[in-house]
Amino acid sequence: MQIVPSIRLLCLSDMRTLFPDAVILQERFLGLTKSYTAIRFSAGQDQKSAELGRPSGN
Repeated sequence: MQIVPSIRLLCLSDMRTLFPDAVILQERFLGLTKSYTAIRFSAGQDQKSAELGRPSGN
């Protein structure tokens, strides 16, 4: 097992820069953002379904 000497946490603008064509979801707890998730959706899937994490047509 190796230990990582350092880490860098990404902010929302970093995520948008790294994933410009993705929907960025923010997981929140008590009003504070816990994490970000970038989701790219295909041409056959609408953005609303991607934001909800479901395949289109449901």
